Amino acid sequence: MKKLLLIIFFIFITNPAFAGYSYYRSIVVAHGQVSTSSQTQFPILVCGNGSGVCNASISGLNQSGGGAHVQNSNGYDIIFTTDSGCATPLTWEMERYVASTGEFEAWVTNTGTPLSNSSDTTFYMCYGNSAISSFQSTASSVWDSNYKGVWHLPNGTTLTAADSTTSSNTGTLNNTPTATTGQIAGAASFTAASSQYITTANIANIGTPTISMWFNIPSIPVSSSQFSIVGVVQGDNSGTADKDFAVGGTTSAGPGLIYWFVYDGGLKIINSTVSISTGVWHYLVGTADGTTQRLYIDGSQVASGSAGTAYTGFGAPGLEINGSFRGGLVSTYLTESVDEVRMSNIARSAGWIATEYNNQSSPSTFYSVGTETPFSTPTHSNQISGVSLISGVSLLN
Repeated sequence: MKKLLLIIFFIFITNPAFAGYSYYRSIVVAHGQVSTSSQTQFPILVCGNGSGVCNASISGLNQSGGGAHVQNSNGYDIIFTTDSGCATPLTWEMERYVASTGEFEAWVTNTGTPLSNSSDTTFYMCYGNSAISSFQSTASSVWDSNYKGVWHLPNGTTLTAADSTTSSNTGTLNNTPTATTGQIAGAASFTAASSQYITTANIANIGTPTISMWFNIPSIPVSSSQFSIVGVVQGDNSGTADKDFAVGGTTSAGPGLIYWFVYDGGLKIINSTVSISTGVWHYLVGTADGTTQRLYIDGSQVASGSAGTAYTGFGAPGLEINGSFRGGLVSTYLTESVDEVRMSNIARSAGWIATEYNNQSSPSTFYSVGTETPFSTPTHSNQISGVSLISGVSLLN
């Protein structure tokens, strides 16, 4: 006796491209925000649900409370990728994440593809993966090898001065500076009367340096003393082998004027012609390339002049934030707040500095964030794939 046997094939369907993430959003950098030329390994500030420049509302990024789509309380399952399938990660550092509100401040870079100034750059943020229990990137890889120190000074509650680069040069808090709200997440707050400052250990080979930071000063000192906001010192200020770099100011040059000096056996000072306003954040950058030194305020060059020689072969300097500049060159401490201090051993370009300012002064203008998109669910399912009728098969002996 012969019967027809209906054989049904079941295929187990998976969606490996989604990598277990439940949601994604696009992030599109406007090419017009990238100044002068494309920028290689440029750290992009991506942030939201916080305060100040990071106050853009981005739903679903909280881990607790209503509408929570992030699964890990440290935000480890928030990742950044080149593709909407969450398969090809970029490199990022999460400066701060708050589970209850979804506040986040992240620095994201693509080490392989420059940030274009001729066409928009698109990447993706993926989140919502309960299998993630550890950080999914290498934070120090965000910062190219020319960075010798990056101090975010987060989180607005407890001041720390950890270095985000591979140098791991954590700063020392002297006379108890405190945490405050910064331009980006937290910042360091200094009081002149308490002689508060931060120092770091040696930073080797700073070459032709760039020093940058955000600062907020409530009032200009009334004395004519010089003051240093951030400086690097090597030697004892006594000879031609001594090379000091600092950005700061002097009221003797005019109210609110900032200067950048290079000391190589003789001061080389350039004064800006721009008076700063008090009580607001400004982005201050000084560079020296061995020939010319330049000063930038809020993304624009405001002064230039002759520079000292490249800083190589003279041992290792240490950084000082808001100090009296240890060699005694500058004698006045400030009451001020400082955020996002960085030291590079190359003179960053005007385009790089302008792009930094565009990004950090207004992230929501620098890029646009797409709507939250859920992946199709379920990501695993049993489905009937095909049916075959096979005749001539005997079920009986």
